[in-house]
Amino acid sequence: MRKLKLTEYILIINFVVYIILSILCFNPLIISNDVLIWVAQSNYMIYYHFLYYEFFTAIFVHLNLAHILSNSLFLLIFGYRCEELFSKRDYSIIYIVSGLIGNILSLFLGLYSISGGSSGAILGIFSAILYALSVKEKRAFKSFIFIGLLFLIFIGAQYGVNPISHWTGFIVGLILGRYLFKKSETNRNKKIISKNESKYKKKIIFKNK
Repeated sequence: MRKLKLTEYILIINFVVYIILSILCFNPLIISNDVLIWVAQSNYMIYYHFLYYEFFTAIFVHLNLAHILSNSLFLLIFGYRCEELFSKRDYSIIYIVSGLIGNILSLFLGLYSISGGSSGAILGIFSAILYALSVKEKRAFKSFIFIGLLFLIFIGAQYGVNPISHWTGFIVGLILGRYLFKKSETNRNKKIISKNESKYKKKIIFKNK
């Protein structure tokens, strides 16, 4: 039996959370605001009741069935690719930090805004992937960014989306992805050089004997 991938763990968490919330509000299609204000990002609850944990929990809370299904599709597409290019640790950092910062800046949406979902986090890993691919495939970074911006505009054209979370997640993911990918590549090259040097030293010792 194969081990679950990080992307699959995230999917399971999202669906478990959605099922629990749908049971609480007796509706499998739409989660009511009465439930969402305690677990999604309710700016009113954050401002006046200091529920700062919502910046985090909102990443795993979806507002309706169509919302979680569409986000799950994109998570599968980008998540598996991200696991090929980044370590689990780096993937987790990009995903969580992109989602968190996007949610914090979503306070600017207004006092009575209620938002949730993994879109910002997913767009974070998406932009990180774009950078990593531009390096690996030795193609112009601008062309990959152009693709990313087109995708952002397409997503943003839909009704009821959180543009602040989307754009912030994309930008944060790009910055983190660039830093973490470069760092991992540097460490990998150092390991290769160190391994080659140790092999070379062994050969010299063998010859001297």
